[in-house]
Amino acid sequence: MSPAASSLKKQPADDQPLYKLAHATAESAPKVPGRRSFFTYRDLGVAAASQGRIKAQTMTAVTMPAVRTRQTADGVTHGSG
Repeated sequence: MSPAASSLKKQPADDQPLYKLAHATAESAPKVPGRRSFFTYRDLGVAAASQGRIKAQTMTAVTMPAVRTRQTADGVTHGSG
């Protein structure tokens, strides 16, 4: 039996499966802190279902408002956010 197949067997101590099913939607996945401020991170619940063996998140880019610029007669560009 392969190592991957044997790891999916039930634990003998408490007879509970090692892994559970995780299902997340955009509405049910909670936001979690991440490394970059320009991304929004959501936890998919895989860490809880795998007892911390696997972690899965989604990242969504945060859209920034467009910055308008205008150029004056003297050639200087000015930003107006």
